[in-house]
Amino acid sequence: MLENNLLDDSFVQYKCPLGYEVGDYYEKYSPKYNLGRITTYIKALEPAIYNAFPIALEPTIQRLSNLKIPNDKEALNELSLQLTKDYGFLYYSRHLKKLEDDVLLNNHANLYINSLDEHRANNPYEKEKAYKWIRLVKTVQYALKIIDDDSYRESLKPDDRFFNDGYIDLYLGEIKPRYDFETQAISLECDSLASAIMLSIVTNKKHLKSCLQCNKLFYAKRSDAMYCNSSCGRNNQGSRRGKSKEL
Repeated sequence: MLENNLLDDSFVQYKCPLGYEVGDYYEKYSPKYNLGRITTYIKALEPAIYNAFPIALEPTIQRLSNLKIPNDKEALNELSLQLTKDYGFLYYSRHLKKLEDDVLLNNHANLYINSLDEHRANNPYEKEKAYKWIRLVKTVQYALKIIDDDSYRESLKPDDRFFNDGYIDLYLGEIKPRYDFETQAISLECDSLASAIMLSIVTNKKHLKSCLQCNKLFYAKRSDAMYCNSSCGRNNQGSRRGKSKEL
């Protein structure tokens, strides 16, 4: 999870230490018909074994922005395989979060008797489409270009703008606000490395905070900012002085 303040610039990712391989797999459009297509996947050699580790977002973004995207399929697959070896599956964290939610829900409903570890072992995240990494690299490079150069987006064909803007929206749409009922604070949960990277890019190194007074999300120029505006700051300080007098 990325908390309100993006200053930490990190995301907890998961990697399968026994390695990965790339290959083509036949997928049926429907189990009823013998029709399908060949899809290239990155597959974990042992998906049930994984390690968590933090990834610094800024160096990762810089690396992706400088990558040269090859034209032939074999080179594209090798690039996807290498990025997966370096960073893990893009959506492994989303998979684990879903399993955790499944066990939590079923425990409350008294429907599920297995532990979280058993549930994870029975539902491994075995493979991921290779193009997902390539698509992220292309979108990162596009997003950085339109931020650095206002005229770049307008120089593209309407179809290209629509396609690339759509992927930015897709990644940002994966980000979910979460409300803490105990602290009454709002945080943003990125359930994939892809959404964390895109959020970091579009915030442009500003600090996304939750106001201590009204809980509104706002961008701050300083990392130690606590209020969305001066009025909230004065109101919060006044409330604390009032409580001190009562004590």
